[in-house]
Amino acid sequence: SANSPEAATVPINIDNVEFAKVIFKALDEDVVVNSIKIGRRGLGADGDFVSVTLYDENNVKLGNTKTSWTSDGYMNYNISSGWTIPAGKSQTLTITAKLDTAGTYNALGVEDVTTNGSDVSGLPVYGNKMNGVDVTVGQVTITDEATPATKKIGETDVKLATFKLAMSSTEDAELYSVTLKNRGTASDG
Repeated sequence: SANSPEAATVPINIDNVEFAKVIFKALDEDVVVNSIKIGRRGLGADGDFVSVTLYDENNVKLGNTKTSWTSDGYMNYNISSGWTIPAGKSQTLTITAKLDTAGTYNALGVEDVTTNGSDVSGLPVYGNKMNGVDVTVGQVTITDEATPATKKIGETDVKLATFKLAMSSTEDAELYSVTLKNRGTASDG
C-alpha cells in the first residue's frame, strides 16, 4: 500500500522494524481473516530474520510472533479469534520484523489469506526492500518498582504502577506514551 515504508536501510537486531503495511477492505459484508501467509522476496534469505510479527491498525498483535519459515519459504499466521474487517471499511495490517544479518535486501508481504468464505483479490502484495545494517542504537531498560498488586475498584488517585526507565548512553530518547493493561479479573467498566 502507499502507507508501506519506503525502501530503506534498517538496523539489525531491533524488534518490530516496519517492513510493510497492507490495506484490507471489506465490501458488502464483514470479512473475518482467519490466517495470513507471509512471504519474503529479495536478495537476502529466510535466515536473515529472527522474527516476524503482524499487527492490526490498533497495534494489536495478530497471532503469535513467528521465528521460523516453513520448508517452502513462508510463515503462516493463524488468528484464533479472527480479525474482523467490517463491511464497507478498510483496516491496515502492519508486518514488522527483526533482522539479524547486515547487507541483505528483503521485502515482506502477504501471499495468501484464509477468510470466513469471502473472496480475496489483489494478492500477493509486498512492501519495499529493506537493507539490514549493523549499527549501535540506544536501548531503554524498564525496571519494575514494587507497587502493591491489589487495588480497590472505585478509588481515585490510585498508584497503578511505578517503574524506572534507563536509557543507554548511545543516544537520547523520547517517551511518547505508556499503555497499562488490565490483566486481572476485574472488568474494565
